[in-house]
Amino acid sequence: MFTIREIHKLHGDQPWRMYDESFRKIGETSLLPWERVVTELRLKVASMGLKSPTQFQAYNGKRQPFREKQCYNYNNGQKCHSLPCRFAHTCQACSGPHPRFKCRNMSSKSFTSNRNGAGSSNSSKPVKTSQ
Repeated sequence: MFTIREIHKLHGDQPWRMYDESFRKIGETSLLPWERVVTELRLKVASMGLKSPTQFQAYNGKRQPFREKQCYNYNNGQKCHSLPCRFAHTCQACSGPHPRFKCRNMSSKSFTSNRNGAGSSNSSKPVKTSQ
């Protein structure tokens, strides 16, 4: 398990998955102990390159589409403290190329209230209690 974690930490998602799948295939045909490191596989996945925070896989129809997280500071007109930032500098309301506080498609107030659940059509209806 340490090998998988180490590969993930150093090289990202795709290389550790490749190592795991290849290791399991080898294990089907031979009696390979789980704790044994297969050096050839490890070198192969290491040559796939270092982990990149902006490396995304295209949607293939089998998984849920990945929704990129947006930078909170950028969307509130504050200075982003990360260089490079791991979050997208796009609008949280419409995903446009501007911060949320400058969005013309949706007001920031309605975005905030919808996100918290306030302002929805169900919030003003009384709750029935049984007696």
